[in-house]
Amino acid sequence: MIKDFARLLLLLLAAVIGSACAGGPQTVVEPPPGPDPLNTAYTIEDLSVPLVNGRFLAEAAPGSAIMIRATVFGGPLHVDLDNDGDEDAVVVIVYDAGGSGTFYYIAAAINENDLYRGTTGYLLGDRILVQMVEFRNGVLIARYLDRRPGEPMSAPPSIRTSVELKMARGKLSPVGFDKAEEQVLKGWITIGHEVRSFLPCSETTEYWLLGVSPALRQIAAAYRKALPRARAYDSLFMALAGHPAPAPSEGFGADYSAAFYATRLVQVWPGGNCRQDFIVVSSPRAGDLIRSPLGVRGQARGTWFFEGDFPLILKDHKGRVIAQGFATAQGPWMTKEFVPFEGTLKFNVPAAAAGRGTLVFKKDNPTGRPELDDALELPVSF
Repeated sequence: MIKDFARLLLLLLAAVIGSACAGGPQTVVEPPPGPDPLNTAYTIEDLSVPLVNGRFLAEAAPGSAIMIRATVFGGPLHVDLDNDGDEDAVVVIVYDAGGSGTFYYIAAAINENDLYRGTTGYLLGDRILVQMVEFRNGVLIARYLDRRPGEPMSAPPSIRTSVELKMARGKLSPVGFDKAEEQVLKGWITIGHEVRSFLPCSETTEYWLLGVSPALRQIAAAYRKALPRARAYDSLFMALAGHPAPAPSEGFGADYSAAFYATRLVQVWPGGNCRQDFIVVSSPRAGDLIRSPLGVRGQARGTWFFEGDFPLILKDHKGRVIAQGFATAQGPWMTKEFVPFEGTLKFNVPAAAAGRGTLVFKKDNPTGRPELDDALELPVSF
């Protein structure tokens, strides 16, 4: 069967280009599916590369001394990529077009009635070191060592890198969203041991900040600059452009229900918050480690108060109320200008609530009309 497939490919290519390079890459006719993942054609750099027993060799052009080579790295990984009940396959292809680079692509071979149709390869990198390819929870994960940006190719790859891929539109594509869906969100960034999170304003979902985000390095640098002595769970207010995305299938990010793919760092506001046009908190700061009794200070516009105070609510990471109290105006409050306030909360933290929580500064709304409700939620830690 394999010999028949190879013969069919050669005849097909010869009919298309009619030259001695009949076994070479071509872009005109889609080749037929093959009997197995090592004997089918894949698309690499817009060229069809038919493998026979996991290998490909052809002249770059008729009569050229430059040869194009492709080889399957390791062996196929057999998984059900398209969730149709049939076992598909994934291969890593090492592609050498005759130049200085040796490029690693990952591609799928989709099972079609026990024949395998190769897909377009997704480029992992040039002269990298592939460590592992695995399939978890419907996501394909490729792990490899790469170089830092700007590092010479002569340097051995040493930077741990990974990419998560899913079948989309007939090929492997990175997990994420189209750039057209980019949105700008303001919220709290927290970076530290085992945490790299983004809590957007007006949302209760805390996102894992994806390591493959193009803006991650800029975000981390801005965080370190603004908080040079940051403690565990210190938070910084930023505006990010990007998209929500599925959470990673493993690692610290797997503990989150969703992730955020950050494409741009829009702005950094040290000391800012989601409702800073109406309320500014001087103590505690976002991410502060708090203890009982907790003193609260800041300024709020007079419209935030009623009868000179507004509610304070302390919650744990699951939204359970730990303590309630009031902040009291320290001056005339019947104004639209900012008025200083102070308050105190006494609380006991249940063992199950240890970790992160939220301090809520709730606008006092005597009307009971929900459209007039408002609140500032400040992340804190216990």
